[in-house]
Amino acid sequence: MSTDEPAVTLHEAGVRYGNGTLALDGVSLQVAAGEFVAVVGPSGGGKSTLLRLAAGLLAPSGGTVERSCDRLGFVFQDPTLLPWRSVRGNVELAGELRGVRRAERRRLAAESLARVGLAEVAGQLPRTLSGGMRMRVSLARTLTGRPELMLFDEPFGSVDEITRERLGEQLQELFVADGFAGLLVTHSVAEAVFLSQRVVVLSDRPGRVVGEVAVPLPYPREPRVRFSPAFTELTARVSALLRGEQPPAPAARPVAEPAAKPAAKVKPPAKAEPATKAEPAAKAEPVAKAEPAAKPEPGAEATPRPKGKPAAEPAAETAAGTVAAGKEVA
Repeated sequence: MSTDEPAVTLHEAGVRYGNGTLALDGVSLQVAAGEFVAVVGPSGGGKSTLLRLAAGLLAPSGGTVERSCDRLGFVFQDPTLLPWRSVRGNVELAGELRGVRRAERRRLAAESLARVGLAEVAGQLPRTLSGGMRMRVSLARTLTGRPELMLFDEPFGSVDEITRERLGEQLQELFVADGFAGLLVTHSVAEAVFLSQRVVVLSDRPGRVVGEVAVPLPYPREPRVRFSPAFTELTARVSALLRGEQPPAPAARPVAEPAAKPAAKVKPPAKAEPATKAEPAAKAEPVAKAEPAAKPEPGAEATPRPKGKPAAEPAAETAAGTVAAGKEVA
């Protein structure tokens, strides 16, 4: 199968049974290579009929059905195991019908049983297994054919909720590992959202496509994704379509504010240098007092002064005295 071609395409397909019952009417659906699509709808809405159309087990009354793959796997609601054959013998049956040699059948069966965690019970009969284990045997039998397109008709509907969730997780692991195209019909909205990339919703009989919901959750999906707000929102939209209501608009996701940059640290002001102490003012030198005129030696004669000129006054000790002396001279 080319990856550019859809694995299966239904275009305006319809099915009317011989008793006049119109099961499907104008259904258009496409499953791309490597895509997993789930179909949900009310009981009696034609979900299983749609799978039989996709498998080529039923011819459409109107419209067309096209498949681009040769290797097809079908997992039914019931495990459909042969009670007299061992687990290994039941898994080998698909290869036996295809004419695969016994050694190769054994190898493929052992590999498939290991992948679903049943290698240790290969020699037991189906009646010794639980319902969940029998369904895993059916899944292992389908895997031996290396299918390009896998069709699942409510495969986990008969087991308890915990087992159903675990089988769904195991199926998701196989899908991620093998990359086959998958088409699943189920009554469980949560199972449809957990496993698929798109959920197609059918109406009551006659089945018509009333809407679809894209599931953008990335693979692999952890079990705790079932409790996330995104998962709850998706299941609410699918449930609204099933009830014939307008699905709620996707909730706006709050945009995270960019982290604020930490404020730059303000440098503390530099400490003021202590004021330099003023040098103490230099003390004024005391004004030197005028030396008194030397007294004449006893017996020495004084030099006679010329007549008409008064004798000079002694120098004033202060500025005021100098001014006074000057006035007198003037």
